[in-house]
Amino acid sequence: MYNELSTLKSVDNPFLLKCFGAHFKEGSVRLVLEYMDCGSLETMIKVLNTLATPENHILMPELVISRIIFQILNAIQYLHNVK
Repeated sequence: MYNELSTLKSVDNPFLLKCFGAHFKEGSVRLVLEYMDCGSLETMIKVLNTLATPENHILMPELVISRIIFQILNAIQYLHNVK
């Protein structure tokens, strides 16, 4: 786990969330991460699900999905090539 935390703390890429450190307490790890003003992807999906009704399916726009996938793939490429 230490190697993964060290890697997270040392990466500097716009497609990766910045990790400022970690605290170990009572058998758990708490990460200090960069603030995400729009929340997580999970939060965005939950909001869309709460707005959807059986008659009104609200889906995430394809443009948003493509940008998310682009960012994830860039982050994976960076980690693969640099770390």
